[in-house]
Amino acid sequence: MSTPLADSVASVDGEDQRLSAGLRLRSQWRVHHCRGGNIVISEDTTFLAPVGNRISITDLLKSQSLTLPFEASSNDSRIAVFTGGVFLLAVDDAGRASFVNLRCRTVLHRITFKSPVTAVKFSPVET
Repeated sequence: MSTPLADSVASVDGEDQRLSAGLRLRSQWRVHHCRGGNIVISEDTTFLAPVGNRISITDLLKSQSLTLPFEASSNDSRIAVFTGGVFLLAVDDAGRASFVNLRCRTVLHRITFKSPVTAVKFSPVET
């Protein structure tokens, strides 16, 4: 089953490719729908990508896609997922961040940075 997000995701050397459960992602793919943002693949094969001022989530094994029910004031440009896929940090072009619980699909906290954000990443969890 094909989804609109999966149909417009990537091209490799100018040749369109469809995302499916059997297709492995490669770092040289250019993502067209993210508008300069980054994409994240969480540990449970979930593909997260900023699409304008919203975050889209695609389950690569089930070929299901959904958009989170909140939106940023400007285009989201950087995202990071906490280990285990529970939390998401999404930062828009204006430097406003949303800390999100992915299981509940709710914004837990909003943060405003003083300067533009170029990268986000959670610290690794020590055991």
